Amino acid sequence: MTASVTYPSMNGFGGLGINPTMFAWYEVFAADPLDSRHLIAPDVINEKMMQTWDGGDNWAEIPLLTSLVTEAGRFQFRNWIFPHASAVSFYSADPNRVAIGTQQGGIFVSTDRGATWFKVPGSERATYITSIEWRNANDLFVSTYGRGLWRVQAKLTLPNIDRYCLIVNCLFRYIDKGDPVPDRFKHGILVYEGRVQGVRVERGVLRQLFISPGASIGFIGDNRQFDKVAVSETAKFVGMRGAAQDELQFAAKQAAPVGIAVDERSKLIGALFTAGNLPLDEEPPPTHREKPECEDDEDQVPESPTANKPYIRLSLDGRAADVVGPGDKLTISGVRVKPGTVLELLMDSRPVEKATANQDGSFSVVVTAPPEFGLHTVSIRDVRSRAMIDATMFIVRHRDSRDARDEEGRKDQEKYPDKR
Repeated sequence: MTASVTYPSMNGFGGLGINPTMFAWYEVFAADPLDSRHLIAPDVINEKMMQTWDGGDNWAEIPLLTSLVTEAGRFQFRNWIFPHASAVSFYSADPNRVAIGTQQGGIFVSTDRGATWFKVPGSERATYITSIEWRNANDLFVSTYGRGLWRVQAKLTLPNIDRYCLIVNCLFRYIDKGDPVPDRFKHGILVYEGRVQGVRVERGVLRQLFISPGASIGFIGDNRQFDKVAVSETAKFVGMRGAAQDELQFAAKQAAPVGIAVDERSKLIGALFTAGNLPLDEEPPPTHREKPECEDDEDQVPESPTANKPYIRLSLDGRAADVVGPGDKLTISGVRVKPGTVLELLMDSRPVEKATANQDGSFSVVVTAPPEFGLHTVSIRDVRSRAMIDATMFIVRHRDSRDARDEEGRKDQEKYPDKR
């Protein structure tokens, strides 16, 4: 097995946003769990919500999502390098479902892999969102910075069950009648990717539904009639509690149901049985890329479009760095530049230095970091053609007392390596 490191072209993308916390800063992006070449991220340079389908070589805006995240201009897209969209999360079991968390605007969800989006009502109460974890298709845990842990539970309303019964054979069983066709299922609850483990009824009215761990639920009919129905998870089959339902009890013991039917007054009237679990979607999520011809050959690795292109890096005192202090001496070095090329180095679009590429295509030049705090861009271009060759970014921040102590300690350790 061979391994290699490649760099995407990042065409059309300016820069990743950062979500800062007290102890760590996180880049804001997420990759599709079934197609790693599909990513969604906020672009803090172009101030747009972007996605790529080819592993980062080419990016395109998601206009609707950009408008929703900023509420059509009510919120700024970014504050410095910190985007208002602060977390991106795909549901691993079904990447059609994607969630975006924001600083103040709430949570936005897509159920078609990012084609369309909607806001979760009331989710703006969870501010400064740091991460989103999917418990199942309509149950999410949301962490925030300073506002605690939140939970989002969606109520999915379905018109009918016909589409599911075309995929898996359905048997609907009444409690005290015969076995009608499934289209009599007018009001009830369906369970996806799991089973009904039992119910509790009071005077015939459904009060509690037990489902298998990790399952999702959807409602048929007006879901408001289920507001007082508690949903609990359990790995054990608990049966039909609260009424004499011998026939239904017997059927449930043979095969756990995947749906519960009620009438207009929420009285339990029957259950739906299938040979397997109800699928979350009618079709599997689409794939948006063709398999590379060399993917079947373990000895071949697709070459990155940037594998042989020029690349620049930043270093401070011999160490890679993208965070520096005002006035620090920053080394800009590069590789794979055409030998003999005269280069012009620009800091925030202003020329500051020149260099000439060596015979091996490398160069190195030392510049002084600007005194202004914040995000800065450094780029190189060909003096003769004026063509831009490569660019990168770094942050200038205040050196507080802790930074100074760390720097003194590092230099002291280098001078006295045996000192503890």
